[in-house]
Amino acid sequence: SLKFFAGDLVRIRVRIASNQERHWAAFEVPLPAGLEPVDTSLATTAKLVGSPDEEQRDVGYDAEGGEDGYEGDAEEGPVNPWMFSFWSPFNHVEMRDNRVVIFADHLPPGVHVSSFVARATTPGVYVLKPARGELMYEPEVWGRSEGGSFEISLPTPVSAR
Repeated sequence: SLKFFAGDLVRIRVRIASNQERHWAAFEVPLPAGLEPVDTSLATTAKLVGSPDEEQRDVGYDAEGGEDGYEGDAEEGPVNPWMFSFWSPFNHVEMRDNRVVIFADHLPPGVHVSSFVARATTPGVYVLKPARGELMYEPEVWGRSEGGSFEISLPTPVSAR
């Protein structure tokens, strides 16, 4: 059973593995009743900061680069600005009240990870329904995760500490 406090931001990671190339895949991640998805692309939304032990890497590139657009020695040549950027096969995400649906038009073989943020809102113990994925035009190809339980509790008030 996973445990969080009301008000916590929770990062939900979805890991999808495929042994061959797939097309037009949809993955539905049901949210327990005590969670609501957070759209972090909005400027008014607080960002979820990583924990100190979480692996972090700066993504993107410096538009100016080094001197004359070079970084490093002159013999190396210009650095490819996309070399350290993140590529994802997931090209569309729908955030609904009770679930998040992730789409991939083209899914190469291998393991792919997507994540989103939800806020724990209401204390209680909830059923964590399995996530489900399928090919939209080949519904006989599908898979699902395991389920579980999810607990949200009230944080201890400062005055009670």
